[in-house]
Amino acid sequence: MKILMISVDDSLVRYVSSSIEYSINRAIDCVSAISLVGQTDFDVIFVDGALPYVSTTTLIEKLYKVKSDLKIITLCTKYNTLTLPEDKNCDKLFKPVDKELLVQMVAC
Repeated sequence: MKILMISVDDSLVRYVSSSIEYSINRAIDCVSAISLVGQTDFDVIFVDGALPYVSTTTLIEKLYKVKSDLKIITLCTKYNTLTLPEDKNCDKLFKPVDKELLVQMVAC
């Protein structure tokens, strides 16, 4: 399984990486994320809901322009929310997942 995690949260990326049997590719900004998506067919992409310099929805829209069949899971905390874009790609976008819930799921 090919996984991409777009996040600047080092501790979250380290924890998830150490808790699963798959290697995780990581991007910390919009440019590197778009480049990686253009080069690799990822099975799932985790996008941090609190990225600096770009809104999560803007990044997701740009990723869908590169490849329209992506499976994206957004990671949110109780302190941030995500407004989904009003376009045809919304049906492909998974519901946002709480970061703490992801850590608990991965730990099982």
